[in-house]
Amino acid sequence: MTRVLLCAALLAVATPVAAQDESAIHAELRREAEKVREDCGMFGVKAVASCAFTLATANPLHVTFGSIAPGNGLAVGPAFVGHHTPGESLRMTWSVDGVAAPGGSWRAGAYVNIVPTPTRLPTVSFGDSPGTGSASLVYPVYSVFAQTTSLDRLFFFGIGPSPTEGGRSVWTMRQTMVGGSALVPVGPGALGLALTGGIMGRFIRVGSRADGSTPGMASLYSPATAPGLGDDRRFAQFSEGIRLVPRALGPVRPSYRVTFDQFVSGEAASFNRWTVDLTHEFPFYRTVRPGAREGNTPNDCSVSMSDHSCPAPSRNRYGAVSVRAYTVGSNARTGQSVPF
Repeated sequence: MTRVLLCAALLAVATPVAAQDESAIHAELRREAEKVREDCGMFGVKAVASCAFTLATANPLHVTFGSIAPGNGLAVGPAFVGHHTPGESLRMTWSVDGVAAPGGSWRAGAYVNIVPTPTRLPTVSFGDSPGTGSASLVYPVYSVFAQTTSLDRLFFFGIGPSPTEGGRSVWTMRQTMVGGSALVPVGPGALGLALTGGIMGRFIRVGSRADGSTPGMASLYSPATAPGLGDDRRFAQFSEGIRLVPRALGPVRPSYRVTFDQFVSGEAASFNRWTVDLTHEFPFYRTVRPGAREGNTPNDCSVSMSDHSCPAPSRNRYGAVSVRAYTVGSNARTGQSVPF
């Protein structure tokens, strides 16, 4: 049913017009409609696989799906992706999406990434292998976003290191986040060093509901035993961090990130949080891992700034074993509490 609706939408907006009157978005939709007709117009195992890939990755309109949160089911919905190039020294990509799960949970968001791409003058190299010592140029990425998530089924077992099944309860949450962030590389060196930062507003509403044999959270807990229960909380979140993605060290691909967050609230709920994420990946077959560019929004899988298509399916395999150390800590000042 989703495939039929998407095809109909693409065909409706792709009505032929004079070339001189066709906008960039209309041209992309027309080409996508042609691609959908080509890949989804026949039956067969290969045709079904090709059609599914096109519907899930096509630009500018495609189907997006995934789990919003454990226990809330598979959410499905449309996503729309756009690209804009105001000049040779600036690239912009934006996207909007909305997904809903059968149980009632949903998420909707809008995202904009701005990537300055200043022209780099050519340099003269000397030696037998010109250019082999130069590192690739990496650009900063500035992001602006707004997202609302509504979850109808979350579980709470109590605060502390030893929760029990007897404390199991159900709660609901709606959270809206509005803000911006930046990832700024520090030189083109082999360390892959970048500074990160951001500012965000979080608006959270927590509720309680029973779910079959599981009681609602408010029937087992109170604001004293679960700070934040039944309240509407507002936070200003400030983030600073550092990211290291060194070049592969032999068979190891390391990636390190350390982040510090300050949550400021006028409701005796201000606190600090720190996160350390250390990952080491050991590839089996190859040392280059395919992945999305830093400048892409969550709904975009473009391979480059000039090529807006997603990488085609391939038989090339990438297998790896990852060893990850991840830790999160938080603390609150005297008279303040960390909401559950």
